[in-house]
Amino acid sequence: MKTRVALWLSLLLLTASAPLAHAPGDGAEAFARHDFGAVNFRALNTVALPWKLVAAALILDDPEGGGVDHAHLRARLQTFGFLWPERIEGADRPIMPARDHPLGISVGEVTPGLPPVKVTVANLACASCHAGPVYAPDGTPQPATAWLGSPNTSLDLEAYTRAVTMA
Repeated sequence: MKTRVALWLSLLLLTASAPLAHAPGDGAEAFARHDFGAVNFRALNTVALPWKLVAAALILDDPEGGGVDHAHLRARLQTFGFLWPERIEGADRPIMPARDHPLGISVGEVTPGLPPVKVTVANLACASCHAGPVYAPDGTPQPATAWLGSPNTSLDLEAYTRAVTMA
């Protein structure tokens, strides 16, 4: 009986991953937007976080203060070096950035099984570290445009992790 219950629970967890909103068109789009399976219920045990909880923690526990809105969340995440570009370069065709979360944070809904409650989960993706801002000829960063494959040398994952877990 225990084996059957363990198998049943395993099957529930295996099916508790976020469905892909749309299949990526090519490698560059997959690199910029796909979660590569990192947004799933099991990841909540280790590296993924409930997105709405993260957003609330970052906004409400901001030492600088601010409003409870999307603009404040965006500004707060940018203080850790996350990019929220208006466009993404380095691909053969244009890639539209997400508007609800920064480049390199994959967000999706997962259903743990029973009860079938949806949880919005966030996890880091490749582009958080491996897409950086373009630079003007004088060396000034231009974070409104991200370049795929360049390093994001401003990203401070330790500060981000501390801010989320200490709130």
